[in-house]
Amino acid sequence: MFPALRKPLYIGRAVRIRKDGKIGIAVCDRDPPPLNSKILNERLEEIGVVVDVFGPVNEPYIRIRLTETGRERFTPNGRLYTLLE
Repeated sequence: MFPALRKPLYIGRAVRIRKDGKIGIAVCDRDPPPLNSKILNERLEEIGVVVDVFGPVNEPYIRIRLTETGRERFTPNGRLYTLLE
């Protein structure tokens, strides 16, 4: 059998990247993904994982630990996705 395909789920938009380039911040337009969820950019390239959820309940933010390649792929105001299983 073929492995189950995972569908990308839009979660929100990128806001900014920390000066050291290791952490990105994003605002969620829906319930935030669980910790350690993979985060993808608009091209569905993996850019990092969720390490924290914070902020108001009606507009939560996520903190993303960016991968080395994710630092170049993280675009402020870009759409972000996670994968549904």
